[in-house]
Amino acid sequence: MIYFIRHGESEANEKGVLARDNVHLTKKGRMQVEEAAGEILKENIKFDHIIVSPLTRTKETAIIIVDKIGFDQKKIEYDKRIAEYEVGEMADKPEKGTTSAKLISTKGAEDPYKFKDRIKSFLNQYKNSKKNILMVSHAGVGRMIGVINKHQNPKIFYDLPKWPNATLIKLK
Repeated sequence: MIYFIRHGESEANEKGVLARDNVHLTKKGRMQVEEAAGEILKENIKFDHIIVSPLTRTKETAIIIVDKIGFDQKKIEYDKRIAEYEVGEMADKPEKGTTSAKLISTKGAEDPYKFKDRIKSFLNQYKNSKKNILMVSHAGVGRMIGVINKHQNPKIFYDLPKWPNATLIKLK
């Protein structure tokens, strides 16, 4: 079973801007992740693998979770396939009012079909696993998972609602 959790609130989320890397969790974000880890303990979910986007905010999220649930930090795996969508020149620009059309046409932005392919590659690798896997990732990745599940055009992924910070979601 694959479980998805988006990182806690980041500095970029707090500022309302699109981000690349080197963005840390806010105090609120760390508290959100602590609460999510508490829910994992309460639900008694045991993870065999914790696979994390290599970006700062997801690494920080994963470390908080593993420390709280007693998972060995050395066993955290990092996978570039679940890194956030590359926003190109939209980095550090306001998120409000950004549409899929605007985002994917920005200079340096990732091709949405390649974005879909890398996430689908990750999901296909683990979808039939009998083990519990925690995927620590980003809003854009969650949106693209929605596109994949609904068989929609990847060019519209950013128009889907983003999944909330630090909320555990069981993927189907």
